[in-house]
Amino acid sequence: MDSYYWMSETGILHRADRTELIDGEIAEMVPVGSSRIGAVFALNRLLMQAAPDGVTVSVHSPIQMGDRNEPEPDLAVLRARPDGYRTPPTDVDRRCAAHHRGLGYKPAL
Repeated sequence: MDSYYWMSETGILHRADRTELIDGEIAEMVPVGSSRIGAVFALNRLLMQAAPDGVTVSVHSPIQMGDRNEPEPDLAVLRARPDGYRTPPTDVDRRCAAHHRGLGYKPAL
């Protein structure tokens, strides 16, 4: 995880590269197309309407899952935190992709 952040901080990886850390490997994320964006907007709206107090819906944000995984799901349902998520969440109630990712992740490097 530290190496992944270091690569971003030093400019080896850029936000435009659309990568995420999966099983300790840097994986290229699937491009976001217009139909997927529409699905994410619709799901976000439904989840926000149904979310009880103390719950927030995150869109395309990284989630730390141990030392070897930091996926960026399309949507994640999170418990609210006093810090407003200034650091990536680790306490995820639900996460989902609005688009099928195929047979697996394609290593980016």
